[in-house]
Amino acid sequence: LVLNIVSQAYKFWTSDVVYRFIFELKHYIMENNITALFLIDNGVQEDKDIKSLEQLMDGVIILKTKEEGAIINNYLLIKKMECGKIIPQKYYLFKPVKGKGFVLKGVS
Repeated sequence: LVLNIVSQAYKFWTSDVVYRFIFELKHYIMENNITALFLIDNGVQEDKDIKSLEQLMDGVIILKTKEEGAIINNYLLIKKMECGKIIPQKYYLFKPVKGKGFVLKGVS
């Protein structure tokens, strides 16, 4: 399940309402063994709201793009992952590949 409405929700409701909704939805998702991806854009909500939502999530991945000359590269940072493994916090160059997901190309 992919939810691309989180940032837009902050435009219409208070941060408390959005947090409670995500909190209840996350518990429903876990009870029903669903994997979910919550997408949040920077700049729409306050940093404290993002930190609160990150605490709710089992994992946090930060995606960014960077222009390097005429090439636009995609980078991925695994900020938090509750899988029991320690993951170095570095930006990884990646390429989205249909049928495979994000394929890591290297470390920046």
